[in-house]
Amino acid sequence: MDIDEGGEVLLLNGVEVENRCLSVNNRAFLYGDGVFETLRIVVGKIPFLSQHLQRLQRGSAVLGFRLEIALVSQYLAAIQQRIGGRSGVLKIHVSRSVGVRGSYSYNNNNADILLQFTQNSSLKGWIQNPVSLKTAPGALTKNASLSGIKHLSRLDYIVASKNITLKADEELLFLDDSGNIVETMHHNIFWLIRSELFTPDVSMVGVKGVMRERIIEIAKQELGVRTQIVSCPMEQFEFAGEVFLTNAVRGVVPVAGINQLAYSEHSFAERAANLLQMYC
Repeated sequence: MDIDEGGEVLLLNGVEVENRCLSVNNRAFLYGDGVFETLRIVVGKIPFLSQHLQRLQRGSAVLGFRLEIALVSQYLAAIQQRIGGRSGVLKIHVSRSVGVRGSYSYNNNNADILLQFTQNSSLKGWIQNPVSLKTAPGALTKNASLSGIKHLSRLDYIVASKNITLKADEELLFLDDSGNIVETMHHNIFWLIRSELFTPDVSMVGVKGVMRERIIEIAKQELGVRTQIVSCPMEQFEFAGEVFLTNAVRGVVPVAGINQLAYSEHSFAERAANLLQMYC
């Protein structure tokens, strides 16, 4: 069967399935007991795959269930063969499988691995159109035990952004419960003050993004700029000359403005996006 634009391929534990394939007793559904990765596929190839798998394994270890990376790699090879040279977005959901009733996991360390590919040929290049940011009305709660990983429970973000309507070119910027900058719903954030690059500390809350790590590496090795990882309030943006977002699917997204602040300079973001090609 061919895959149309926007069409999906689902593999559960290596077997191609239809929608609604997980049991209602799966702990991902019941408790958000799992982790996920969102990856970009470029003509059948997966950039930054090893970094995604490392974070997936780290997140599984934090939640305390066993994940065989060799098995994930086997399933990835199967879906790559299925989609051929198509481009799109791949989500890897790893959750603790059906176990005893109640929230305790006991000795249930087995994982269900779901791969979801959606064809999308519109993602071209590693830089996207600029967006504007608005501060979210609620805050994210600091929790060092879950910070850095991409776990399935997104309730903090949902509660912090409730009753908000965004335009197509807008994103919400989240702060932590001390008023410090964290990230947007799907992106890490960077800003430049003169020739210095900054990004928030996510050791207490937020996601340690794969693209975030690559930009830090590119800035140092290719552009000669060391990134400062900081905890700071919104006022920091008043001194910034350029702001941009990053994630592994969209790459680099310049920021045109934050609340009442405006930014017209995007040269660092453009240079970084061009250098990302070496990783593909």
